[in-house]
Amino acid sequence: MITFNLDFFAGKGEFPFFIQYGYHEFSLYEHDHADFFELTTVLKGTAMHNIGDESCFVKKGDVFCVNDQTAHSFTECHDFRICNIMFRPGTMFAAFPELSECEGFSLLFDPRPHISGSGALTNRMRLNLSDFEQAKAMTDAMAAEYNSRKPARNAALTAQFISFVCFLVRRYEARRSETDTSTAFSRAVAYIENHFSEKITLDEIAAIAGLSVRQFQRQFANTYLTTTSDYITALRMQKAMLMLTKTDDSIGNIAGECGFSDPAFFTRSFTKYTGYSPRRFREEENRMHDPYNI
Repeated sequence: MITFNLDFFAGKGEFPFFIQYGYHEFSLYEHDHADFFELTTVLKGTAMHNIGDESCFVKKGDVFCVNDQTAHSFTECHDFRICNIMFRPGTMFAAFPELSECEGFSLLFDPRPHISGSGALTNRMRLNLSDFEQAKAMTDAMAAEYNSRKPARNAALTAQFISFVCFLVRRYEARRSETDTSTAFSRAVAYIENHFSEKITLDEIAAIAGLSVRQFQRQFANTYLTTTSDYITALRMQKAMLMLTKTDDSIGNIAGECGFSDPAFFTRSFTKYTGYSPRRFREEENRMHDPYNI
């Protein structure tokens, strides 16, 4: 396992802060951080985030923090694009003790992140579409400032970073106050993400959330701006695309692994979702990644 120091990214003796945009189509090996935290925003795609012997599914709109001394990796990446902010909490948070009093801050920057029994990363936030767009604008501004080398850059970066953390903390507090069932609702969503390849019903998902089916559908649509059915379909299609790209499994086997008992229905659904049949999608992906295809 590789251990990284912040100086490797930011430069020895430089301001202990680094921001970058990353892209992972393949797995990112297990590593840990010797002396920094890493705040990650998922900008696109999906992956499995592995901490120790546990794993959870992460996707666009997820924000989570991995502390120092915590080994982690990403596997099963599909078009996985992220923004990483690396920092030393003692430097960035020292002048802002009131942050530690906020529940959202404790959630994100828990010094002992772990994955719950339902497969959810316990120090993860999920942003809805409008919040995600605002968060992306803030990280874009931070990245531009970091690369500018303008006078007072470090002060500006500190201000921008703290503003970003405050935004996340306030959004957590606001979302928590919007519903008393947020924890149960999160468990229901985690259940979907860990069982989407199986036959699951709205009745059982809503029961996990402690809501009626109608209430759950309304809250899900307000949070994710899509229906539960379309969300499950998207998860299944993303898994299918990954399997078509990374394995030589038959179309029928992939259909079954992704929750489709009828391969013909899987093919129709996949074609509608991607614009390609499964076979054509695999051929195009293989052609694009063929090193001799010049």
